[in-house]
Amino acid sequence: MEARYTGKDHMAAVFGRGQTDRVAVRTMQGFGQIMGRTGVTGKEMATQPEKFVTVLRALHKVTPSDAMAVLVGDPALFAELVGLTFKEFRAFGPGKNLLDEKSKLDRLEIRPADQYQRLVYYTEICRLGRKALPDAMLDAISFSPWSAAMMLRGLENMVYDSADDPEFLRALLSFTTEMAMMIGDVLLEAGVDMLTLGDPSAGCSVISPKMFREWAKPCLQEAVAHFKSRSATPVVLHICGYTDPIMEDLVSLEVDGLSIDAPSSLEKLVGLSQGKVVIEGNFPGELYVDGTKEQIEAKVQELLATAAEPNGYRYILCSGCQVPDNAPLENVRLFLEAGHRYGQRRPVA
Repeated sequence: MEARYTGKDHMAAVFGRGQTDRVAVRTMQGFGQIMGRTGVTGKEMATQPEKFVTVLRALHKVTPSDAMAVLVGDPALFAELVGLTFKEFRAFGPGKNLLDEKSKLDRLEIRPADQYQRLVYYTEICRLGRKALPDAMLDAISFSPWSAAMMLRGLENMVYDSADDPEFLRALLSFTTEMAMMIGDVLLEAGVDMLTLGDPSAGCSVISPKMFREWAKPCLQEAVAHFKSRSATPVVLHICGYTDPIMEDLVSLEVDGLSIDAPSSLEKLVGLSQGKVVIEGNFPGELYVDGTKEQIEAKVQELLATAAEPNGYRYILCSGCQVPDNAPLENVRLFLEAGHRYGQRRPVA
């Protein structure tokens, strides 16, 4: 029998656009294990948008997630954003950051989006991907201001800057906030179904709650408000690691969704949310690698019981972070199938 709802329908329902017969179920995955089955080389995928989408479609066929992620950002993009070619960036050698010298910041400026070839590459992937996968939501995962600054300056330098040169750090974050908004705007214009701001270095596994509130949160607030004033596309925030001490801050950002990693408490976030925000997560990555069928199903049932109905079905069952590259695809399928089976809702009239 033909499915009554598409994956996109299930995802849309979570964000208040209708109602379906089960929770939304997805993963965030890399392409290492599927690429060899497509005949596409790594170089082709990294340089040709249509080849990237070929691999994306192949992954969706094998592990049919309700939403498929396109991770926007790589060393080539960051190099271009600061006026370097990728070849020049590679000449830096290990251990050096793009902004090792503070004076370089004065020479940086945000150019029109179409002048960044790497950004054009990603936006074309999003346009092609949306057409190629009409039954799944296309989620463009871009970077937050704080994590973008960390990619340019280096985390250790930024921590010292916050104490030794706060004016420089404010200037850097102002630049990366403008950068993040420019890139997000381009992705929204490309027609993505969902925009996720990835902030892997803003959680309490990396910085203190005080540092998050003083430095990372204000930039996030500015970027989120900017996107929500321009588009009705759902805006989601993903932070890796442990976030329990800053969960109230995360809810206050007024994003449409919060994606949390396995170390964070799903139960606590549900209690704070009370249905106000969509919650995504937080299936542990290690279970994709070596979990048995019984363990995977038990964890899926636990997460659904904790967050689906208690958060008003504003819950997306999802990997806490990216599925490990060495996870068997069969285990990913088991996870998705368990979510479909145990995430059923009462029939919709």
